[in-house]
Amino acid sequence: MLSKTVRYDGKEYPYPLGLFDDVADVPVKGLAPFPKPGSVRLTATNAGTARGLDALADADVYFSGGPCFRKGTGATILATYPDGSAAVVARAVGKGEVVLIGGHPERPATTCRRPSPPARCSKR
Repeated sequence: MLSKTVRYDGKEYPYPLGLFDDVADVPVKGLAPFPKPGSVRLTATNAGTARGLDALADADVYFSGGPCFRKGTGATILATYPDGSAAVVARAVGKGEVVLIGGHPERPATTCRRPSPPARCSKR
């Protein structure tokens, strides 16, 4: 994990990398908990749309227990989960930038292979 702290079911765990200086909360209420596969539709914010993430609105993406991110120093929210919590954040680090993603936009929800309820892993 790249967050300074991960809060899993209310208990906090420190992580040494700390590239995101706030909390990554797991699980996201209402979404597939790890290790169950599922899907989620992310919504790009204006900042995310400016970076080309508006295509997120066109399809569900794979999700399996990823975190939502709390507001870190200088963090920009690029996309949100259906409940409005931050799914994708970007933050300057040194001379570069780190982008943290709770879901898997690189992997469409149709790649879900393990059995799960149709609402969690529907084929499109």
